[in-house]
Amino acid sequence: MTIKSLKLFILALTTALLSLSDLQVLADPVSVNPRPRMLSMGGAGVATLGDKDSAMMNPASLNDVKESRIEVLPILIEIPFSITTMTDYLDFQEALDREGATNATKRAAMQEFLSDVGSSALGTRVNIYPSWTRKNFHIGVMADIYVNPRFRLGGVMADQVVELGGSSGTLGLIVGGSYAFLGGALQVGASLKPLYRMPITKEQAQTTYDFIKGRDPGTNIEDEILGSTLLDKKAFGIGGDLGIKYFVPYFTQFKPTIGVTLQDVGNTRFFAGDKLAQIEQSLSAGIALHYDWSFTRNTFAVDFRNMLEKQDFENKVHFGAESVLWNMLAVRAGMSQLYWTAGLGLETKFFEFDLYLAAKEAGDRAHIQEERVLGTRIAFAL
Repeated sequence: MTIKSLKLFILALTTALLSLSDLQVLADPVSVNPRPRMLSMGGAGVATLGDKDSAMMNPASLNDVKESRIEVLPILIEIPFSITTMTDYLDFQEALDREGATNATKRAAMQEFLSDVGSSALGTRVNIYPSWTRKNFHIGVMADIYVNPRFRLGGVMADQVVELGGSSGTLGLIVGGSYAFLGGALQVGASLKPLYRMPITKEQAQTTYDFIKGRDPGTNIEDEILGSTLLDKKAFGIGGDLGIKYFVPYFTQFKPTIGVTLQDVGNTRFFAGDKLAQIEQSLSAGIALHYDWSFTRNTFAVDFRNMLEKQDFENKVHFGAESVLWNMLAVRAGMSQLYWTAGLGLETKFFEFDLYLAAKEAGDRAHIQEERVLGTRIAFAL
């Protein structure tokens, strides 16, 4: 390939990425199969060196993979984690045990605790993802169950009793490939994601306005939310991601890289009419530095994600750092939308373990309400 044809190729691919991103999107940039390394590094990773999880973040980075690896029945579990709720619960217990505490004091502490529980997201995920990764190629089979109830018992003015937050079960196949130009300095990649999704509930929300309209005159929320035919909305869809990464030829001791990904290109649509919501496309860009020192491998990454989404700027900023000690123990930390994240990872020849705290903003405005989870992942490898 000549330099001229290479330039034309880069221009065409970049134009395609931008032109496909004209729609205003409201999406998590990794809407399918988010991984512990990314989550504990503040959600950053578009430009980092590739590993077994690159097919989800930037498939171009699969070109960096050096050794083949098979993940055998890895299981990931996430549960909700709220420091505020925990603190209010301890305050409530203290009020109950405090000598001389009045009923009014105990009631106020209980109301504060219940208010936090009522306004908290309770997202829980169970994910199984066996996979095989080698240089320039990745394939994995995913089974994912996600439930995120939110209870808003705030009366008629709150106009919301319960909301399920996109709860669903998803089966999927993720296949990713990459190719390098300019001696490996320029990498391009793509991922294909056939998905079969089954909503866990009939409805995603039940509001007090529904009651006023007589939608559920018996005020039986379970009948309306769950319904009697849950599997009516099951559907099949196919999504795709595109990625570019470039090694900047300056300050080479830090291996500076820049990356761009367009995920769920053209929106991932499920073939079931309007019964199942589509996954909106998302454009992200990032930079990363990599520096090896003594027995450590160190990475610092900054991402600007959901770049075309109409959100506060702070909600688009993600950055994090990772230090891998003795080529096996990873220490990670970061900021996701200015909420702190952290994690530990252990990877040996035959065993892997991750523990992490992740966070994201619940809405479009910055620092209104965080959704935080505690996650763990265990896997055996070949």
